[in-house]
Amino acid sequence: FSSVDQKAIEVVTASDDIASDIVFAVGGGAEDTVQFEQLYRKAKAAGATVVFWTHEDPYEFDLNHRLLDYCDWFLTNERSALPYYESPRTGWLPLGADQSFAREVIPFRNREIDMFFCGYGYPLRLHILERIVASPAQNFNLAIFGPNLEETLGRYASERRLSTAEMAETCAHSRLTLNIGRDLDIANNRFNIIPETPGPRTFDVALSGAPQIMFDDGVDIDHFYERGKEILMFDNAGEIEGHIKALQEDPDLGERIARAAKERTEREHLYSHRVTKMMEIIGAGG
Repeated sequence: FSSVDQKAIEVVTASDDIASDIVFAVGGGAEDTVQFEQLYRKAKAAGATVVFWTHEDPYEFDLNHRLLDYCDWFLTNERSALPYYESPRTGWLPLGADQSFAREVIPFRNREIDMFFCGYGYPLRLHILERIVASPAQNFNLAIFGPNLEETLGRYASERRLSTAEMAETCAHSRLTLNIGRDLDIANNRFNIIPETPGPRTFDVALSGAPQIMFDDGVDIDHFYERGKEILMFDNAGEIEGHIKALQEDPDLGERIARAAKERTEREHLYSHRVTKMMEIIGAGG
């Protein structure tokens, strides 16, 4: 790109003209106050190509579907949702790692947290976290943060919200970061699409230099990271204790996983890589 100008959609729709070749909108269709049609008409009048990239599929698919009328290209973050858009000008573009999460890999002997989790207490997350704190894993140094957790987990959890910087730093100081996907749909009743693409947290954590253990619920992690070498997986809460012990007893193992995941992310999963892919998608379509 010769130049990039970042603005809120409301600012663009209120402006007198659009002096860009591509209008790249990122978001979702759940916000009724955003004038998508107005943005599209204004961009087309200026001769611009409108690309919309949703980051809320499949959880808001039923609302995102209506955005097809207001863009030249529609990109979904969820591969399993792609066939349901039924348009030749659609593509799959997974989310990626935010550079603000980038940290140096801290030696494992200097890490004071055995396992870290941060996120909203969706039902599946609460179910797994309950079993962790009821198991021998409770004897490890656990750091659990997020809304709707304390009532169920008691003293093991904090309702305090972490900033991006705090999240990245805590990951970097943890031997293991727990990754459990979202399981609460807002508007996914039309086809009940099952997610298979990992969310951005997976890439952010990898960039922070933290090994992560991800719940193996059907997410196609193999497309992004190598199991056992770049990411750890688990099927039930009981397996987590074993992984924590292994990383305590073999710090070199944790550092190898952390470095491998970070290097893979830097090579393939930054947002700069996603933008390059976006240009390939819309370029291939003419």
